[in-house]
Amino acid sequence: MCDQRLERIVAFWMLVFIRTVTGLAEEGRSVWKKDPHFSPVSETQMFLYDTFPKEFLWGVGTGAFQVEGSWRKDGKGSSIWDRFARSEFSDADSTGTSSDSYILLDKDLSALDFLGVTFYQFSISWSRLFPTGVVAAPNEKGLQYYNTLIDSLLYRNIDPVVTLYHWDLPLMLQEKYGGWRNESIIDIFNDYATFCFQTFGDRVKYWITIHNPYLVAWHGYGTGIHAPGERGKITTVYSVGHNLIKAHAKVWHNYKEHFQPYQKGMMSIVLGSHWIEPNKLEDELDISKCQKSMERVLGWFAKPIHGDGDYPEELKNEFSFLPRFTEDEKNYIKGTADFFAFSFGPNNFKPPNTLQKMGQNLSLNLREVLNWIKLEYNSPRILIAENGWFTDNHVKTDDTTAIYMMKNFINKVLQAIKYDDVDVFGYTAWSLLDGFEWQHAYNIRRGLFYVDFKSEKKERIPKSSALYYKQIIQENGFFPRESTPSLQAQFSCDFSWGITESVLKAELVASSPQFCDSSLYLWNVTGDGLLHKVEGDITCLSSPSRLAVVPWGMRRVLRWIKKTYGDIDIYITANGIDDPSLDNDELRNYYLGKYVQEVLKAYYIDKVKIKGYYAFKLTEEKSKPRFGFFTSDSKGKPSVKFYNTLINNNGFPANSSVCSPSNQEKQCSFCLFISQKKPLIFFACCLFSTLILLLTIIFFHKRKRRKRYKAKSTRCLCISF
Repeated sequence: MCDQRLERIVAFWMLVFIRTVTGLAEEGRSVWKKDPHFSPVSETQMFLYDTFPKEFLWGVGTGAFQVEGSWRKDGKGSSIWDRFARSEFSDADSTGTSSDSYILLDKDLSALDFLGVTFYQFSISWSRLFPTGVVAAPNEKGLQYYNTLIDSLLYRNIDPVVTLYHWDLPLMLQEKYGGWRNESIIDIFNDYATFCFQTFGDRVKYWITIHNPYLVAWHGYGTGIHAPGERGKITTVYSVGHNLIKAHAKVWHNYKEHFQPYQKGMMSIVLGSHWIEPNKLEDELDISKCQKSMERVLGWFAKPIHGDGDYPEELKNEFSFLPRFTEDEKNYIKGTADFFAFSFGPNNFKPPNTLQKMGQNLSLNLREVLNWIKLEYNSPRILIAENGWFTDNHVKTDDTTAIYMMKNFINKVLQAIKYDDVDVFGYTAWSLLDGFEWQHAYNIRRGLFYVDFKSEKKERIPKSSALYYKQIIQENGFFPRESTPSLQAQFSCDFSWGITESVLKAELVASSPQFCDSSLYLWNVTGDGLLHKVEGDITCLSSPSRLAVVPWGMRRVLRWIKKTYGDIDIYITANGIDDPSLDNDELRNYYLGKYVQEVLKAYYIDKVKIKGYYAFKLTEEKSKPRFGFFTSDSKGKPSVKFYNTLINNNGFPANSSVCSPSNQEKQCSFCLFISQKKPLIFFACCLFSTLILLLTIIFFHKRKRRKRYKAKSTRCLCISF
């Protein structure tokens, strides 16, 4: 009996110990289990004006193949991406120069100085150091370039964060061994890493072994949209992933045993992922699908390295062909990272048809995925090693989409730190420069600095996002801006209130192509059924991913319109917020009130001639996003009552307002009568004028006859006298 009790006690404490060390499997699923009564407009859910920890690290990153150019210069060997780009893309010849960082290093350094970053994350081109990939005598020109880069960074008090492998495998290794399909690459990669530690390790304190191995395996050997472009079997994909994990572990142990004791550096591997949300928060099956989706992408590499040394159980159960780790290998692999390096950007979300969505919804909520990592892997220290968004290639320096996404992402990181105790110690904006964007080639741009690839000088021109990121770094976060207190006032009597319904969608998500036609059209539903162009300048408030535009931005836009186009009449034709709730759209009420308040400030304080406000939108579709005041089956939400109150009050009247609701109603009823009865009133006025004219003529005619009669009577009197 005592033995059984002792066994249970030992088992209990062993479970506690295991949970403390590795975290229990699927702990992250609690991220999706939210209190149904939790308010979406609570302080912890709104934009946070606060600063990051004092020691927080701010950086920016690039990949060697994307920006270095000079692929044949100074003895550099070919990589798998050199061959792949030239075979797949018609404009691939420009990758020979690209941003040309190899010969324009000084301009890159000036860009880093401009931003004021504390670290620069870059990758070493393996084939620039060793043209065949095999460690022998290094290419001196390549060696000189990286030595100069590292020394120049340290001179500027910028820490180098060095990635050993960012996808550009030497072509010779692909042709001779089959690339990462062959285990022989593991030892060759370790030899290359050893040379880097020996050569640069005295000056580098942060090392990354491999950048986003999920994309290397999945797109390089599965979908074939990345180099080497193999569209292989699913077994090949997981075999490649297996070898990447073992390669990382070997390099980590190599550094740990032979270099870290005196170089004092840290090492990790950058793991990338999407984020996903259940169709129904209360549905356990949907939550389970979300958990499986994350395990198949992030967990594939994170659980062996940051967990217990083995693959997720879901993955092993689903794929019987999945390579197996021996017990010795599990012990060798687990814990081979000094911090959790995480990538969260468009490469993890595109192309969408290749993602493991499992019928659920993709999301860009960085805060939630950070919480998932915290729960799954026992609160690791996290470096955001890649984050940002993209713009179309025709966008030069006014990259408003990138600014919006950056602001949202960084604030989500701040919320995770302040509210959720997630241990994030640094942030990497991606990318420093415009460059070659993998399967997108030059069709999109991700740089903070604009580069004209066709120009000779290739100047680094700071975009709006660079200026914004510089401000965030200087302030170490977000300082609250001065705002005008809420007004207790009403709009004019003839102010037009309305609601917009749409059947044409200009943009669904941040990655959607935009319409080239920026005009506004009215749909004559009850007439000819055609779209009629609205004349005049149209300014649309829109937001990536259909999230909320910050309310005070509304007032700024209205002031800008007045300043740019003069004192003209303005109608806000569509303004709304995506609220995921079906029953209690509290978030919509909050933003609707804030939006109208800012419109009122623009009207009263800034003297902008705003004539009307139209909320977006009447009814919603069955699928997300949910902008409607009514559900798809015509059930009204609480926001209907809220908006109705705004309309009835014509704004935000004070209790002691001169224009009380009753007086206003009468006044506006009179105004409405006047506007509707204009023809009748005009006819009545004409009739009244005619009557007055006739009466006047009769009056003067009688008066004239009276004078004649008096004159005649006087003359007769004189004659008789």
